[in-house]
Amino acid sequence: MSTGPNAATPGAANTDASNFQGSVWHPWDQHIHVPGTILNDKYTGTDPSEDWLLRIENPNPRIRALGITDYLSVELYEKVVAAKKAGRLPDVELINARVSRTRLSVPRSVRF
Repeated sequence: MSTGPNAATPGAANTDASNFQGSVWHPWDQHIHVPGTILNDKYTGTDPSEDWLLRIENPNPRIRALGITDYLSVELYEKVVAAKKAGRLPDVELINARVSRTRLSVPRSVRF
């Protein structure tokens, strides 16, 4: 255990100015569409889902949280969560489902 005037005392606040980091900003994207989304599926290529995962896994700066957006469904959110559980998206710490019913004409028989 270190001693001296700058030594940390258990339970005491550390007032050493060299240990203050300040604010830390983490990139979040709380409105992102996934390949297969109902109205905004602009993803192309032979494997758009794999391409999407690679882009989320390798951005600069890292993405820490995602809001998976779709219309009237959480199916794609569940696929992203399954990918996370399978070891993908290692830097993403939070995944939210963002379900929207706007911009979609829904027959009265299925409205909420």
